[in-house]
Amino acid sequence: MVKIKYSLILATLNPDINLLKRFLDSILIQTEKCFELIIVDQTKPRIDDNLFEVYKNQLEIKFTTSPKGLSRARNVGVKIAIGEYLLFPDDDCWYDKSFISRLNKKIGSLDILTFRAANHNNINIARFDRNKGSCDKYNIWKRVSSISLCVKRSIYIELGGFDEKLGLGSGTLTSAGEDIEFPLRAMENNILVIYDPDLVSRHDIPIERDSKLVIERAKTHMYSVGYLYKKYKYSYIFVSYSLLKNIVGFGLYILKFNPVMIKYHYYTFFGKVKGFFSHN
Repeated sequence: MVKIKYSLILATLNPDINLLKRFLDSILIQTEKCFELIIVDQTKPRIDDNLFEVYKNQLEIKFTTSPKGLSRARNVGVKIAIGEYLLFPDDDCWYDKSFISRLNKKIGSLDILTFRAANHNNINIARFDRNKGSCDKYNIWKRVSSISLCVKRSIYIELGGFDEKLGLGSGTLTSAGEDIEFPLRAMENNILVIYDPDLVSRHDIPIERDSKLVIERAKTHMYSVGYLYKKYKYSYIFVSYSLLKNIVGFGLYILKFNPVMIKYHYYTFFGKVKGFFSHN
């Protein structure tokens, strides 16, 4: 029996079945299968078990359920995990067939490894740093997403897992940022976080699927950014520069007559401000 080194915690809610199958197919063809898949279903009624029949005999799969909330669901999944390390794929991402093999070569004895997330053309889904190395609270913003995070399970438990007040479905104003907050908390506890952009998790670029999504994300996600600026005591110079970029962006896109990006910078600016000043 292959030793389980990685637990893939897949929290899902009303998934696109075709995209979920794409993910399952991608782990089915991994060159190394030293992992288990834990599916945490938040869908009501539950996803039809027949979807997984073709995979059950070829993959180590566990099923559990959770109330809504991405961070909450992932924490539920970790409770039944046995892998030394944890990964947190989305139901619409996928892995190259050598992903686990390459991760094995890079992880060593690290506590936390972060990496890139990019689409099938290797275009990053967000602004990721090109340089590898250790993370700090300033560069982490370009060095992690939840699907590009690998954490030693003992460290995850020690730190208390994802903050359930953050993330999609949390029921709070901080409906994002759990992927940034966790490594920030780790670093605050003197745990080394290493970033390696040569390792990649695959995901479509969201804005390519729906251009209006960029505005909605600015409305719902940027409060969390301001919240984290305040919680982790970012310098006023850093915060001011972050806000200045939105002011400049707002002005530039007015000149370019781009209403989508005008709204993006508007909602991003005020979301950060509200999050920063509303945190107690």
